[in-house]
Amino acid sequence: MGFMRTIGSAGGSGIKTGFTLLAKIRFSIFFVVFFLILINAIIVSVQAGSIEPGITEVGGSIAFSSKQLNDESIKIINNDFQYNVDKNVFSKVWNIIKNLYPAMVALLTIFAWLNVFMLISRLFLAGDSSRWLPNFFVGLILLIGSQIIFLLAFQPDGITKIQALNIPIYAMINFIKAIPFMFAPFADIFSGFSKEVSYVNSTI
Repeated sequence: MGFMRTIGSAGGSGIKTGFTLLAKIRFSIFFVVFFLILINAIIVSVQAGSIEPGITEVGGSIAFSSKQLNDESIKIINNDFQYNVDKNVFSKVWNIIKNLYPAMVALLTIFAWLNVFMLISRLFLAGDSSRWLPNFFVGLILLIGSQIIFLLAFQPDGITKIQALNIPIYAMINFIKAIPFMFAPFADIFSGFSKEVSYVNSTI
């Protein structure tokens, strides 16, 4: 019995440690999201020579994150980005990261929203932090519902009501479709690098 209590105590301690670590990771994600949105808003304001576009950018990034993710994912799928063809590998990598940056910010913002709604679910609905799966599904439903409300209320870029209902779902679908296209430029870089290494080795 003492052995079983020891195992139970160790297991409970491990679960508690796991949730503590997860909470710290969530806090870090909130900080990263806020920092990235703020930097992007500053860049927009500097380019426009006014603070108003930056404020609009912050509001749009937070409220319409699903639309932003959907738009950026479609750009990636349609190969709308012009990647740097310079021979400098670092220049190519930087160009790719710069092109993927908006989609990553949108994805992290959605993840931050999801964690907020999961916290609301834990505090007011499910009532148990150990019930991760119910909290996740409730949080996901609240996330999709809030995005639909924001999009219906403001209709950014003149989207229709039907589009507002569909965007939060299609955002994740299109992002998943875009993942192979995100890695394709890196594969090209590594392929070119391997060819250069092979050429060097053949001349030695």
